[in-house]
Amino acid sequence: MRKEITELIDNIKQHSDELTEKPHIPQLELELIVSKIEKLYKKSIVFNFEYSQPKKAETIITEVEKIIEPVQEIKEDKKIISVGKNSIDFKRLIGINQKFQFTSELFGGNASELTSAVEKINSAQNKDEALKIASELKVKFNWKEESSVVDDFVKLITQKFA
Repeated sequence: MRKEITELIDNIKQHSDELTEKPHIPQLELELIVSKIEKLYKKSIVFNFEYSQPKKAETIITEVEKIIEPVQEIKEDKKIISVGKNSIDFKRLIGINQKFQFTSELFGGNASELTSAVEKINSAQNKDEALKIASELKVKFNWKEESSVVDDFVKLITQKFA
């Protein structure tokens, strides 16, 4: 198991090194790295548990799943978002085509600006706070009020807090 963990760390490092020279890291690449990190996290828990209490691997995996599954927090991009009234992840409400559309039409082609906006909206405590963030974005990026793309973005915010 230690060898698997080491290989996973090497894989994450290699993936990161490949992206070092790129001026922009695509969202899908970031999501792939995050999933590898989550896999590493789970394997590390199993390894540490096995090291501290020698048991069969099947028992360890079962016990770790019992610990991880009920936790009512969602880990997202190095950030914990508590499950509650605003527990729907705004990022997951945005379809792949919408990501491209929002990036190009609302955020001037800058995917990191969309990611930043999504994080801010996810951290909002309620719909009013999230809509205020959207209003600030409208001013910052000079969005047109009558734009259907802006309407779609705001509808997703409303859906998050429904």
